[in-house]
Order: sequence, then structure tokens, then C-alpha cells
Amino acid sequence: MPEEDRRSPDSSPASYVASRAFTYDTYMCPDPHEEYPLHRSGVDHSRLILDCLGRARSEFRARRQLRLAAEISLECARELAYQKSWQPTVELLEPLWRDMSFRREGWLDVAEDLSWTLRGAALQAGRPDLVVAIDWELLTDCAYSCCMDLHVATAPPPSPPSIPCCL
Repeated sequence: MPEEDRRSPDSSPASYVASRAFTYDTYMCPDPHEEYPLHRSGVDHSRLILDCLGRARSEFRARRQLRLAAEISLECARELAYQKSWQPTVELLEPLWRDMSFRREGWLDVAEDLSWTLRGAALQAGRPDLVVAIDWELLTDCAYSCCMDLHVATAPPPSPPSIPCCL
């Protein structure tokens, strides 16, 4: 983004401001001089995302929609991991991983995603106990699903019905 677009319109001549008025689409984001200013930090999009997700999670919990609240917690954890905030990510996901309603209810894709996200954060946060426990679960789940896939793929075809034999 050019530096002249990052300056506040107050410091630019009116003709320049008018010529650049429709250069950027600002429907769902701030103007360039607000989002990425020259002399201070700009908009913290991750903070905005986390604030919205936190409010949504609170509303779902208030309505006792715990699965959706847990899914939003996973989204929050992904955003925290993107920021490299490892300890808050672990603090958010560890209770979900220990409870793991997704595992009990058969939502194994979500359970695996939660486990991998928590494993990465636990590794960075220095929690080897958690890393080993998650590895054990992931290896067990992987071995089980691989065995099930192998069993289905290599199962012999059904044998024809046997004909009784008289001796």
C-alpha cells in the first residue's frame, strides 16, 4: 500500500483525497489510513475476531448449546495459535480435550482437529505431558481407523452358501 494512501486525509489536499476516494473498497474494513497508518499501529484484526468469537461463545453457553460453544472455542484457539499465543490456546483447549464430547458423540474429524491444534500449542508452551497424551490418542485413533480401513479393503468376498453333503 503506498505511503500517500496511509496518510490521514486531514494532512492531504482536498483534490488528492477526492481523486483517491474510490480506490479502496472499504465496505467491511477501515480506510487505509486507519487500518495501516504511518506513525502508529493499525487495526488488530485478530483481536476483533477474538472479541466477536468470545461474545458468540458466551451467547451459546447462556443458551446451553455446548457443542456450538465448543466449536467456537476451537475457532478461538486457532486464532490464538495464529497469533502464537500458546499458553492461552492450551488453557482454552485442554478442558475441551479432556471432556471431548466430540469423541463420545462420534465427531472424530472435529476431535482430531482439536487434538492437533492442542498438540501444537502444548509443544510450544512446554507441556510434554499433554503432548505425550495427545500423541497416544492420535496414534491409537490412527491405528484403529487404519486397521478398520485395511479390514474393509482386504476382507475376503463372502463364500457361497454351503450345500449339505450326505455321506
